[in-house]
Amino acid sequence: TIKAGQQREDLMGTKREQEERARAKAQVSRDNQDFMETEDQKQKLIVREQDDALDDLHLSVTKIGEMGLSIHTELKEQEVIVDELAERTDHAVNNMADVNREVQKMLKSKEGRKQLCLIISLIGALMLVTSLIFFLP
Repeated sequence: TIKAGQQREDLMGTKREQEERARAKAQVSRDNQDFMETEDQKQKLIVREQDDALDDLHLSVTKIGEMGLSIHTELKEQEVIVDELAERTDHAVNNMADVNREVQKMLKSKEGRKQLCLIISLIGALMLVTSLIFFLP
């Protein structure tokens, strides 16, 4: 039995060795726990930073969306203005065509040529009177 006890003691080690192993095991356990807590804090910090970045991204996307809607509204308003301008331009072009036809008729007739000369003379006189009024003290 003494031999068995000796063998057991040899296998298990002395009480001092057992205590040292227990302390080492406890230290490893504490170190593992500290490591896990540190990693958990790091992970929470990373998640918080990602949440902040996503919030900033959400604000940016919202602003871009609002700008897009504003641009869309402005383009619709300008489309109406351009359509009105095109309509007025078409009307003016048609009026100019009518005036050109009348001038062509006037130039073909002798009476029309006299009237055209009179109109040009009156325009010249009007310009002369206007310049005298504005440029003479």
